[in-house]
Amino acid sequence: MVLPGSSGNIIITANDWTYRIGKTYSIDGYVVTPFNQATASLYNYTPHYSGNNHFWRIWQEYWGRDYPDGSLLKANNNPGVWHIQYGARRLITSWGVLISRFNPDKIITVSLSDLEKYEIGPSIKFYNYSLLGLPDGKIYLLVDDELRYISSPEVFRVIGFNPEEVIEVNQADLAGYEYGNDITVESVYPTGALIQDNSSGGVFYVKDGVKYPIYDKAIMDTKFSGKILTQVSPQELDQYVLGLPVKFDDGELIKAKYGSKVYVISDGYRRWIQDEEIFAKFGYKWDNIIETTQQAVNIHPLGQNIE
Repeated sequence: MVLPGSSGNIIITANDWTYRIGKTYSIDGYVVTPFNQATASLYNYTPHYSGNNHFWRIWQEYWGRDYPDGSLLKANNNPGVWHIQYGARRLITSWGVLISRFNPDKIITVSLSDLEKYEIGPSIKFYNYSLLGLPDGKIYLLVDDELRYISSPEVFRVIGFNPEEVIEVNQADLAGYEYGNDITVESVYPTGALIQDNSSGGVFYVKDGVKYPIYDKAIMDTKFSGKILTQVSPQELDQYVLGLPVKFDDGELIKAKYGSKVYVISDGYRRWIQDEEIFAKFGYKWDNIIETTQQAVNIHPLGQNIE
């Protein structure tokens, strides 16, 4: 900025202002560190926390985007990938961990402001099906977001786990995961298996003695890629309890083969993306839309539209 003065023009730079990028200040009892010039300038213009906080909220309300749970986001010019879950963002700490659980083709590049509107949750830093050992000797099998306690050394041995694969962790490392059912000697397919009725052709996901029907091959291909499909007799399948149908994972884009509506799955609900402009605004890719049966679409209850 250039201002006229009695002895000539005066040059004012960002360093002449009270609030600067990267410096930490106490403002109205809050600790504030401006990360860019726009934020620093706001505090120089209005040096009050509440005023700038209101400005940020208004900006997000009118121009920000609320990405549904299950979204994979990264900011421009930043390699970090975040998983949106429970309204927070969880950093995926390595590419290997990412591909063990997610499809990298689903990553959406967003602005830093759209990413930073989410609170930071616990990091995702372990591969799927990792064996995690606590100092007290307890060992858990990580299956997606569930920690499953292996109830005894005998169970560990019978299932065929390798002690050398156990990763030593502490309790804090397990933050962000839920605790599932214990793995015992009675557990059947504790890591899950794809089973097909060799008479009817029906396919089920079997886990811990429960069979979950799969209504379309598209669900099997996207959710259980790499799992072997094993054929068994109807009599063997009859020994398992029937569970609810398997849904698409959060973050998937789906449509019925003969329908026009495109939905994104979030918290198990299907949320209609109302038009092409909104689809483009959220950075979705047409190639990622999964065509499936109307029956498979309908197992996801209708949620709030994406606007």
